Amino acid sequence: MFEFIRISIYPSFHQPRSWMACILVVFSCALTCANAADALDKAEKTLNSLDTSPRWSELSEAQQKALLPLQTLWPTLDVNRKRKWLAIAQNFSDMSESSQILAQERMREWAALSPLQRSQARLNFAQAKQLSPDEKLAKWEAYQALNEEEKQKLPSSRFLLPRGSACCQTYPLLN
Repeated sequence: MFEFIRISIYPSFHQPRSWMACILVVFSCALTCANAADALDKAEKTLNSLDTSPRWSELSEAQQKALLPLQTLWPTLDVNRKRKWLAIAQNFSDMSESSQILAQERMREWAALSPLQRSQARLNFAQAKQLSPDEKLAKWEAYQALNEEEKQKLPSSRFLLPRGSACCQTYPLLN
């Protein structure tokens, strides 16, 4: 009885079709694993090249001088952010000395921010960019009209999430 079960459930290795099927399964698995490993290696190399390019050591001396406050932050920046900073560095030599000092001071302030604070600053900038010049002026004048006590209370007075954002961090908004 058990001999009957073994024969009916498991393929017989005495039949050529069974051997061929087993060999095909083994080779297809081996090829799939090899292709997956190659694809993984290629993706990893691409990701590494995107994350590190250009490296700080690959920047010209003029670019390094202009972007010096960002040196420690540089390896953590994505390619698009690096491109934006490199565009600023390209015009750095054309700036007056006082403008260069001011630009590097702003870079130091930016580098000192946490990633969350930098993200918040980008959101605030995007919101301010959507306002008309008259709206910006009205908000600025309203802020200037506040006394010091009201200005200090302002950041903790109201916390909202931006509409349509994927963030879960709250931040203050001005009315």
